[in-house]
Amino acid sequence: MQTRSKIFNLWGKAVTQNESLGMSAGEQIIDISYIDNIIDAYLQLIRLLEDDQDYVFKGKVYAISAKERMSLKDLSKLYEKVTRTSIDIQWGGRPYREREVMLPWTKGIPVPDWEQKVSLENAIKKVMTKEKM
Repeated sequence: MQTRSKIFNLWGKAVTQNESLGMSAGEQIIDISYIDNIIDAYLQLIRLLEDDQDYVFKGKVYAISAKERMSLKDLSKLYEKVTRTSIDIQWGGRPYREREVMLPWTKGIPVPDWEQKVSLENAIKKVMTKEKM
């Protein structure tokens, strides 16, 4: 969640400092995964490759994707719900960046026999709890 933890920090700062935050229109779709989910997916791929005597899995491109893809706007609502805060966001207050990614990459094969264990809501709870420590 490296990139998105930055947005959580930005939102947290806006809340604690009671600041208004100008953001893009917030329509870009966000696909983030909690680190424990990513590690589980990698471990599953390692197991599959170690046991792959017929080279079924070799040379393919796999992707780890969250069950909950949502717009940046919806992610902010989930953040507010989890943290029980309200962020003063001015949607459309900034233009999209040049080359803004609006849709996540979807060309990879889902990791066989793997599924996300930690929901995005629970991941946000965990991240925010760790940051308070």
